[in-house]
Amino acid sequence: MSESSIAEYALVLWVVTAGVALLTAHVALGWLARARRRPELAQSWKAQLLAATTLGTGVCATAILGLSAEGLRFPLGYGSVAAVVLWLGAVIACLPLIASLTVSSRGWTALPGCCLLAALGTGMQIGWIWAAGLRPGVLWDVPVVSTATALMGVGMLGALWMAAKERETRSHEPNPMTRLGSTLLLGLSLLVGQQLVLAGSDLASQQGSVYRNQLPNSLLSLACGVLVPLTLVIMSLDLHLRRAQSQRRRAAASFNPQQNRRRRRSDSGRQSDGNSVREPVV
Repeated sequence: MSESSIAEYALVLWVVTAGVALLTAHVALGWLARARRRPELAQSWKAQLLAATTLGTGVCATAILGLSAEGLRFPLGYGSVAAVVLWLGAVIACLPLIASLTVSSRGWTALPGCCLLAALGTGMQIGWIWAAGLRPGVLWDVPVVSTATALMGVGMLGALWMAAKERETRSHEPNPMTRLGSTLLLGLSLLVGQQLVLAGSDLASQQGSVYRNQLPNSLLSLACGVLVPLTLVIMSLDLHLRRAQSQRRRAAASFNPQQNRRRRRSDSGRQSDGNSVREPVV
């Protein structure tokens, strides 16, 4: 493969990686918002599980695609057991993060979860490089990797803080600009952080992959570059339809005459109780 072909292939993979990161952020934050509407575990566990699965899968997919976009000059592969363990570990690690963000609606409480998520993003990138069994072995630039983790944590903190403030106090309707900002910030934080982790490794000096014949990189890249974004697009459309259905229900309830009369009666009753004055006892 020529130099120009390698560069074009790497560019296409990088664009796909960015798209997967943004779709992951959008879908995960969407299910997190639905879980917050009814934070009780019995009512929100499905939304929490979907958010954690989306986030864990997206972190792994961006790590694999980012490594594939480096344009290594030898066939790349992964250990099959290590790949399954890394994916399951990412999903399980996201569960307490999503659960804590579901219960709490204050932005500053997202700090522990952001530290966990930033460590997860860095750890997954390092883990997938380790699962490739590169030889003669990767020597990490610790300051670069630490900087990547810190930048990822700060960006994710801002994204989750914006997600916590997504709903307006009066209208209880989602703010499109706030949702867009939180999605972009979370996706770009994940993408930039993992790219910096790759920059902190000496991949150019590697000469081969031990597991190239066990779980080929071409197979995983195809799954992460085609199946994962296709699934995320379907989940995004499902969220959009659910949101539109919820808005129609709220609009129908607001135009219900009987319910409006009951609301006015309750409001007038509260006002009369507040305005009532006791007669002094003589």
